[in-house]
Amino acid sequence: TFIQDPRFHYLLPNFLSPTMRTAGLAFEKHWLHRITSEVDRSALEGQALLSYDVFVSQREDAIAGAKFPGELIPLTQFFSIPSFIAQLGSGQSAQPFQTVRDYEDWLVRLESAAVIFDQSIVNMRLGIAEGVTQPRIVMERVLPQLAAHVVEDIEKSVFWMPVKKLPDSFSAADKKRITAAYRNRIQHVVVPAYRRLHDFVKDEY
Repeated sequence: TFIQDPRFHYLLPNFLSPTMRTAGLAFEKHWLHRITSEVDRSALEGQALLSYDVFVSQREDAIAGAKFPGELIPLTQFFSIPSFIAQLGSGQSAQPFQTVRDYEDWLVRLESAAVIFDQSIVNMRLGIAEGVTQPRIVMERVLPQLAAHVVEDIEKSVFWMPVKKLPDSFSAADKKRITAAYRNRIQHVVVPAYRRLHDFVKDEY
């Protein structure tokens, strides 16, 4: 999405899940093995050598980083997937809202976001059990960020902003359908997901 490749605007993998983390580690190891076994570093120079070293370094760092349980502390006041999703959903970031397909893609991605929110709860519960948690003061500052999206009036949600800016080029039928779909998704998926995460942090974490 950030490099404007429209093929993936609807995707948001559950990167906090054990399955995804295992696949990610295997991916890094695969490409580190390929480049070190198939490319002769001594034959490179200049930009090619620099690119090689950066690629190898990034793969090695990713593999080393997988040893640490970062997935057990997925929320901070500076960055979290809930805040990131809100930025995308506002229409003020990289997620495009220009075509009917764009609006439909975002609805699919929102469903995946809710899955990650719930995975965050699972992971943080595991973190509690293992003694890997964020400091209390950090999570106290996360609470208002989550609470901001637990709204009664759907039209006051940042996720409603793209609906307010439906392109004039859309047909009346598309506008009606998209508006209804966004209202339903925000009310029944987005707000409950933020509420579950907020209440977990407040009452249990």
